Amino acid sequence: MNDGRFKEAVKTYTDALAAIKGTDYRDPHLLINRATAFLELKRFEECLQDCEEYIKIMPTCWKGYTRKAVALSWLNKLFPALCSAAVAYYHDAKSCRQYEPFQSLFKDLDGNWAVANSSETLKASLRRNENSYTRKDILLLQDGEYEISSEPRLMLDTSLVAISNVEGVTLRTELLYLTNNCCFQNINFETKNGVLIPPQADMEFQRCAFHCSSADKPAIQVGGTASFLECNISNSKGGGIIVGAGPTINSSASLIKCRISGNGSTPQVSSGIRAFDNGILVVHECLVHGNTEGIRTYDSRRCVLAKEVKVTGSQISDNKYEGISVSGAPNGTPSSVVIQDNKIHHNGGHGLRVSHCVNDIRVQKNMVFENFRWGVWVKNNSGGCYEGNEICNNKMGGIRVGKQSPGKPACVVEHNVIRDNCGPAFHEEFRYFEGYSYPSQLQDVIEKQFVEKHMKQMGFRQGNVHVGSDISLPNMVTTEFKSNNECFQNSSEHSNLQTAASKPRCAYCFRDDVDVDLTSCKHCSVAMYCGNACQALHWRRHKYVCQAAGQRNFIDVSIPICEPGDVYSRVSSTHPGLESTDPRSADPPPRDGSRFIIKLQTHDESRDVTTFDSKEYDSTAFSPEKATVIVYDRSRTVEFEIADRPKIYHLIMEYGTMGASMYLSKRLYCWAAFKDDETLRIFTREFPPVQEW
Repeated sequence: MNDGRFKEAVKTYTDALAAIKGTDYRDPHLLINRATAFLELKRFEECLQDCEEYIKIMPTCWKGYTRKAVALSWLNKLFPALCSAAVAYYHDAKSCRQYEPFQSLFKDLDGNWAVANSSETLKASLRRNENSYTRKDILLLQDGEYEISSEPRLMLDTSLVAISNVEGVTLRTELLYLTNNCCFQNINFETKNGVLIPPQADMEFQRCAFHCSSADKPAIQVGGTASFLECNISNSKGGGIIVGAGPTINSSASLIKCRISGNGSTPQVSSGIRAFDNGILVVHECLVHGNTEGIRTYDSRRCVLAKEVKVTGSQISDNKYEGISVSGAPNGTPSSVVIQDNKIHHNGGHGLRVSHCVNDIRVQKNMVFENFRWGVWVKNNSGGCYEGNEICNNKMGGIRVGKQSPGKPACVVEHNVIRDNCGPAFHEEFRYFEGYSYPSQLQDVIEKQFVEKHMKQMGFRQGNVHVGSDISLPNMVTTEFKSNNECFQNSSEHSNLQTAASKPRCAYCFRDDVDVDLTSCKHCSVAMYCGNACQALHWRRHKYVCQAAGQRNFIDVSIPICEPGDVYSRVSSTHPGLESTDPRSADPPPRDGSRFIIKLQTHDESRDVTTFDSKEYDSTAFSPEKATVIVYDRSRTVEFEIADRPKIYHLIMEYGTMGASMYLSKRLYCWAAFKDDETLRIFTREFPPVQEW
């Protein structure tokens, strides 16, 4: 080091660190010396890594903060550099002044910082900062809670840095309005109406946490520019973070290694992350977990698209509705969307939904699995390129696409592995009520065909019609589904269990490492897990199937009793291609306890075209507490609906196949028997062959 042989120094320190790895001995001097050598070699990212490790071991030593500040400055990260420099001065100003590389960069900051240790001292410092003569660029906060709730709208234009390197500082206020370009480190923001970053502001947040108690305000609203590194945005009913302040304003946010969890209460309005109004969004290596929706790139009320969205290397899982929802607008400015190298799984709706004329979207190298509906759902007139993805074990199927109007580029699906889905690997179909996305002159043609064909259909009743692929337009553009897609073990009849042809995988995270020993669920012996953590995360959904298929051989349901004069049986026309269901088609089921076949089917919400809001629709049918299931035999002697039976609903979703409409309903044929005149027993250990009615 003293001779300036920094490459040799780095190698020597690296060898020394390797020699003590795995032992109880720790020498932080090796880290800080190697960081200094990296700094001399201008290997700034590696310098920062060593500085962070050193600070964890020596949180009160000035050395780690000085090297970190210099490296950040060379990387042109001015605000974080100033924050680290202020903490270095706080711990040992004298030594900082003697370290020439640091002092030459940050001498203007010397003395230009202040410390607060209570709500009163923080308020006093903020008041002093309103005067340019007494202003301090950086405010350092000691561990504690800072209440500024008396300020209905706190306007903050000063960088705040927690002296401690752990979450020990909480700032509480009504509304935090950030008006300047500054940085925040290790601050826990508790607000009633969120954090607002207006246009022209440029903010950086590092290891901060955000929570908003308002029911209709997001935790963070970005109208300017903001970056978030290792931040936590959680449990805010009004949503996590939204990016966009107006179609003429350039708003952008980047989230790196952040956790966005438990946000939102209303779909379309309060997502974990939402971008619209010409906003630019980058999400990288983030966990988007347990929100109402994961990521949405549209606002149904404002009808202005995001300008650019890029989601990479992230995990989007266990969100109540869609994992990612990408929307466009028929007359809107096209937006560019890239979704790459993500794991999208265990979401309550589709893994990825694309609608509203989105065509500039690339979905590449993602793993999309165990979503409660389709893995990828692309509506009419929405295209894009779907390449190199693994799409498996989704409850309704792999990829479902609509068709493009004449002149549009074809949707391209290539080099994907689509396997083990409870439905088809790929399905393409035009749906009448998605015709809104077509040009107005074509909508008239669609409407005319619909009326002509379905008014003639016997048994036609408004709100109960089957609309399939029988609507056609000249020069309609179909999807380019390439032969290089690998499709196998999809649409298996009554089985979503792993087969001998598949590698054993963890039922939650889908790891299939050869060195991982999987353990079976003790109750059903079906689901397998790589560890206790995955089993705990999966139990919220698996418990219904586990109880239905593993712990019992049958489920008893009560047969509703009709009031005099009521017609309980809901007559419905049979979908084209299926055999009829009526008393003329089959004998009534036996009443002596013998088994017969029944059909369990979830609702296909697309049937009711009078109330179905096809442009912006999110179903709650996947919720086991709200789901309604139709039960009937072929003779329709048995025909009723049941609700609030999550075991039955999850049994259909886990083991059933897609309904004939190939849209949103699923069906499962089961053995059943009358226990008595008021009770139907449904057997869950074995299933009959798939029927054609």
